Amino acid sequence: MKMSEQMAAAAAGWAKAEWFAEQITAATAADWPFEHTAPTQFVVVPGGKKYAKIAATSPSGKPEYVHAFVEVATGHVFKAEGWSKPAKGIRFYSVEEAALAFAAQPGHKGSGYLYA
Repeated sequence: MKMSEQMAAAAAGWAKAEWFAEQITAATAADWPFEHTAPTQFVVVPGGKKYAKIAATSPSGKPEYVHAFVEVATGHVFKAEGWSKPAKGIRFYSVEEAALAFAAQPGHKGSGYLYA
């Protein structure tokens, strides 16, 4: 694979991660049960080469915890083992599949769908 093809594939992978963060943010806002607080926002934390880190932010915009990791090359979604790495084992083979599973959770949204 040429360098330009690798860069294009990486850009597409980061775009998928951004899309996933937007989808789970929208699903959270749609079912947010708390009147006096803003819904959780999910963002892609820059920095990783192999994985895009999807983090939940505080109302001030500071990342608080890692929700999931998206493998940039493939779009596979992984549960977070901690702040710096994903857990072993693919949880979803595409961000689209993961976003649908997240949105299908009843009530308050969380990372429970990643444990199935």
